[in-house]
Amino acid sequence: MSGDVHPQIRKQPHASANAEYDRALDWLKNVVGSVGRFGTYRATFSSVFRRVLENRTELVSGDISQLEYIETRFEANALVEIWKHFQSDHSPLLIEKLKIVVRGAPLTSSEGRKTEPRDILFELETAALFKSWGLSVRLGHSADLSFEFNGVRVLCECKRVQTPKSFGRNLQDAGSQLRDALNETGCPRNALGMIAIDVSRIVHLDAAGFERYPPTTYGVLSLPSNMVAVLNEVQFGGTVKQRFVSFRKQHQQSLGRDLVPRVAGLMLCYNIPAVDLEGSGHTFVVSYPQIGSFASATPAERKYFETFHADMLGNYRRRRT
Repeated sequence: MSGDVHPQIRKQPHASANAEYDRALDWLKNVVGSVGRFGTYRATFSSVFRRVLENRTELVSGDISQLEYIETRFEANALVEIWKHFQSDHSPLLIEKLKIVVRGAPLTSSEGRKTEPRDILFELETAALFKSWGLSVRLGHSADLSFEFNGVRVLCECKRVQTPKSFGRNLQDAGSQLRDALNETGCPRNALGMIAIDVSRIVHLDAAGFERYPPTTYGVLSLPSNMVAVLNEVQFGGTVKQRFVSFRKQHQQSLGRDLVPRVAGLMLCYNIPAVDLEGSGHTFVVSYPQIGSFASATPAERKYFETFHADMLGNYRRRRT
């Protein structure tokens, strides 16, 4: 895979983030008639914001744990991105998917095997990410979504990995689903398959599921190993790149496996909370999608996804300047 990553760093004042979330909630309620668990997140943010206004942030940990706050903020950010890029979409398929999304358990720790709501949330968040890169995205039944780049249609299957042991199985399942979609009548003969896989829950774990990185002490808090504590933004890229490199070595066998023909592209998605130790200590929401190709990809397919990666990275950099 390519060495660069796309850092999507979201740093907003509490008031601004909450205002955006309110608009996303209004849209969600208008579309599906319910906001489900996303309504409970709003109460959480109001409580945290109140402590900030009172200058009593030391009491936040008594209201909600660091892990729970981070999880709710990530899910809120996902909804905001979906609202931004799908607010004019009134298709029955989108409405159907959003109705499933709102039914999820409040926290991933309590979702158990009922992962479909968050699986679809990741699918829609991925579609919103592609839209933010200027791609025309279509949601579909045969593959989770599709888009066109440089005249080639790409079918994308999205997966969320729950445990390190299930990583290879998720890739295999997605490959099989894409094989069937690529062979459907009407699918262009030059179409390619791409797997977008969320590894946020396992990057910091070893093959047996134990944490590979030590916790970090921040004031009275002990930050878990799936958080990054660094001095400034510049360190984020290096830290996450190191974790990605280590992760790929750990799963080299799965990533090097031959997949079905034309399933050539891979996007590893890593959502990670980061605490800035140099300034206010506020939590950043940092997302790193890394695009590459499988070892079994042909030279032409590998070149295609290298071009796609470079173009998307350039698009992101242009948006930041």
